[in-house]
Amino acid sequence: MELAIETHGLVKKFRSFRGLGSILSPRGRFRLMRETVALDGIDLQVPRGSVYGLLGRNGAGKTTTVQLLMGLLEPTAGDISVLGLHPLKQDVELKRRVGHVADGQKMYEFYTIEELCDFASVFYPSWNRKLQDELIDRFDLPRDQRLAEFSRGMKAQAALVLALSHEPELLLMDESTSGLDAVIRRQFLESIVEMSHESHRTVVLSSHIIDDMERVCDWVGLIHKGKLIIQSPLEDLKKSVKQLRVVSPHPMASLPRAVSEHTVRLEQLNAETLITVKSFTRQMVDALQAAGATRVEVDDLSLEEIFVALTTGAERQR
Repeated sequence: MELAIETHGLVKKFRSFRGLGSILSPRGRFRLMRETVALDGIDLQVPRGSVYGLLGRNGAGKTTTVQLLMGLLEPTAGDISVLGLHPLKQDVELKRRVGHVADGQKMYEFYTIEELCDFASVFYPSWNRKLQDELIDRFDLPRDQRLAEFSRGMKAQAALVLALSHEPELLLMDESTSGLDAVIRRQFLESIVEMSHESHRTVVLSSHIIDDMERVCDWVGLIHKGKLIIQSPLEDLKKSVKQLRVVSPHPMASLPRAVSEHTVRLEQLNAETLITVKSFTRQMVDALQAAGATRVEVDDLSLEEIFVALTTGAERQR
């Protein structure tokens, strides 16, 4: 499998000043700095030509990951390869081959879209004027209005025109659909996927809106509290993680080993036990029936339900 992005043991820590009330430690020493671990050993693998969803809650580490891939931050530890390039040592070549759209991306809003493209094109030898015009028309962006007059959705589309007009091999989009209404967001994402398939481009979409990503991504990476807890082709993940709805005359004192070692979440709902498992096999159903279950149903889960199960884990009682 050829990779567009690969990281090994990627760590990013931030330091900040503590509040004045916690400067003086119990031992009388001054402690001015606090260290926050934003990423904790990320091993990311993004196949070329894929639409890869980097999913997680706000603050999980998604934006930090994208900024490291773009060379906007320096890693504390670990290795990064983007299109075979080092983001810090080969930053000019990388930025010419990568399109980047950030959440609320800042643009010169006193320009019209064509004026802004004229300004940006100077930095990209590969800028394609024909593609630029096709994208402006495709998004139906007004050519005679300044960006300051654009709606939020129009500004997001303008940022995408800038990111795509130099024909990048890789497109990195960081929370670029947040704040858009559901209809515009869906149209925006579907157009990205369509264009990526037309040009065999790799796309990484970072978002906390998991339902959107389920519709457009073929690979997903779930990031939680700075750790990549799973990455997989989306279809493989949905085949692997299932919910077992178990009915038995009496609560099971313990789960069969074939089930317990793969359980990520367990809930007791009156007479039913809901068991979310990964690496699902039919042998799990057989083991539960052998342990006394009178009925075992296997339910498919949405990507959002899988994410919740994998990130909350632990046993819950209701």
